[in-house]
Amino acid sequence: MAKPSALKLDLVPRTLWGHNLRSSEHGLGPQRWKALRRRLLNEAGGKCSICGSSDRLHGHEVWKYEEGLKRGKATLVRVEIICWSCHAIAHWGNTVRLILSGAISHETHMALRKHFRRVNRCRQVDFDRRTKRALSIHQRRSEVEWDIDWGPYQDAVAEAKGARTRWRERQSTSEQPPTRNDSDAGPGHHSPARCPACNAADSLDLIDEDSDDMSEGQASDYLAGMFGSSVCRECGHVVDWEI
Repeated sequence: MAKPSALKLDLVPRTLWGHNLRSSEHGLGPQRWKALRRRLLNEAGGKCSICGSSDRLHGHEVWKYEEGLKRGKATLVRVEIICWSCHAIAHWGNTVRLILSGAISHETHMALRKHFRRVNRCRQVDFDRRTKRALSIHQRRSEVEWDIDWGPYQDAVAEAKGARTRWRERQSTSEQPPTRNDSDAGPGHHSPARCPACNAADSLDLIDEDSDDMSEGQASDYLAGMFGSSVCRECGHVVDWEI
């Protein structure tokens, strides 16, 4: 059995914000990301790869940075399944902003600090020292522009981008009634006609997504019907689809 990895502060440079696998502009897109997360969740046995918790599990991207003076290379090494607490600590810069805004309570803030000390078996002074160092590195890296290498997901990202390009090309060349606008088509517009599990026709009901939890571009794509999830009334199969 693999030894759990240490809990580290892994702040993403500001110049890389939005460049992640979930992005519908740069990465796999929400639905392909959800499918990947489910597979990794199964492989992880439904437990955090750092602390072993099974509470509120997330997919966490681990990056390697090769820095230059003005330009560097960011390589996606792997995606880990980790719990909310470990994820909040890994992205401590964003967590601090949520603490200052009141979105994360003082009690939760203290619990996160305690979680770091427990997992890493260290003192509070160690957490403070690592936080200071991580913020300094983040500030330096945020002044650099990055070339992205998607690592083991390079081919999957290229395939997703190609699919989006082909869809947009079809939309720009297809003959449409003058009143139709796919940007206003609405969620579920491109849902499959048949259930891929039982082949029942017209049996898929849209599962509402919370577009408030998406980035602006992702929410626009969802509201345009470019991706979504549906459940079959006949067999209960859940279908994640993306144009």
